[in-house]
Amino acid sequence: MIRVGLVGFGMGGRVFHAPLLSSVEGLELSAVVERSTDNAAERYPASPPYRSLDAMLATLRSGYSL
Repeated sequence: MIRVGLVGFGMGGRVFHAPLLSSVEGLELSAVVERSTDNAAERYPASPPYRSLDAMLATLRSGYSL
C-alpha cells in the first residue's frame, strides 16, 4: 500500500484528484491539505486534514508516516 497526501482541495482536488487517488488499488489517500474549509474531512473522514503543507510534513517528521 502506498500512502499519499493531497495538497489542495479546490475543484481539481475535489472532483478529480481525491476520487482518483482513493479509488486506485494500492493507493491510500492518507492526508489532505486544505487551507480554509473542512470539505475534505467531510468526504474523506479517514484522511486527516491539515491547514498547510508544513503541518503535514511536521507530522511526517515526528514519526507518523502517511
